[in-house]
Amino acid sequence: MPEIIPTALAIVAFLTIISRPVAVFLLLKPMKCSNRQCWLISWAGLRGASSSVFAITAVAAGISMKQDLFHIVFMVSLFSVAIQGTFLPKVAQKLSMIDDTADVSKTFNDYQEETSLQLMRMYIPQGHEWDGKKIKEVNIPTGSLALMIKRGEEMILTKGNTEICAGDSVILSVPPYNTNETEQLQEKRILSGDKWCNKSIAQLHLSRNELIAMVIRGEEAIIPDGKTVLKEQDVVVMYRDMAAGK
Repeated sequence: MPEIIPTALAIVAFLTIISRPVAVFLLLKPMKCSNRQCWLISWAGLRGASSSVFAITAVAAGISMKQDLFHIVFMVSLFSVAIQGTFLPKVAQKLSMIDDTADVSKTFNDYQEETSLQLMRMYIPQGHEWDGKKIKEVNIPTGSLALMIKRGEEMILTKGNTEICAGDSVILSVPPYNTNETEQLQEKRILSGDKWCNKSIAQLHLSRNELIAMVIRGEEAIIPDGKTVLKEQDVVVMYRDMAAGK
């Protein structure tokens, strides 16, 4: 990689000083963006993931070239992140593009990561005791709050008189649970010939301190019940309470 640093620096200089500002101004000026906005976006630079993927695609296609394309692109991305990324806050401040009074919007995932807030999705099938009832009429777990209802593509913010229908997914905020030292989660992959393969959970001989909490099947995470059949290559997440087994 040291051999391609001069090439990468030349590309970074061209992108930063010439090509990116020209492209940004040509695209944003017709949208009546100010010069300050254009300069800030011009300085934003590359984050690298897409550029690296495109370089991998070209290399994997077997294209013959004299230069080491992937490492050049990778080095350009590193320089962009290190230089433009590092100085982006100062450039924004210099261009007076910082609003100290603004509030940055957060998603529920942000709050789950930063606080003890946890979200739970509760699907309401036909005949469920909540089907046809209003939020204020159902027994929501203590300390929980019904935040919204997902009904097809529609998201409904809940009030006390919001009616729950079959097929709805009720999104609840629930108190977090902190595990202790005796509780364990372990993964087990179901291989061909495994005694659990092609058997339902009800047919398994689990001890009283064991529970199958989740089945990962490809990209899908399944919350199982007794009728769930385990298939080859499933990843079974086992919950064990070591204290209960003593």
